[in-house]
Amino acid sequence: MRIKQNEFSLEEILNLWKEKTLSNIKISSENIMENWRFIVGDLIANQTQSICISNQTLQIKVFHSLWRKELSYQVDTIKEKVNQFAQYEIIQKVVIS
Repeated sequence: MRIKQNEFSLEEILNLWKEKTLSNIKISSENIMENWRFIVGDLIANQTQSICISNQTLQIKVFHSLWRKELSYQVDTIKEKVNQFAQYEIIQKVVIS
């Protein structure tokens, strides 16, 4: 079957979609890290050492064990705030360490 010049094969469409999705996730991850203080607030941002997003998992390193315990109760709220900021479900799991 001959494909017209302005048409794409299914494989080409899927590859374009995959590239766009991966680039959006990368951009969103960078935006989340840059806007961490805005997303979670000054109090939590001051107590977090670093954040990392990998495979739809947000990993948060915390300075103090009491804050680690407190944030473990708020993982659902943090996940909702991050996903709301990204405007789609970029995070499925939050790990506090």
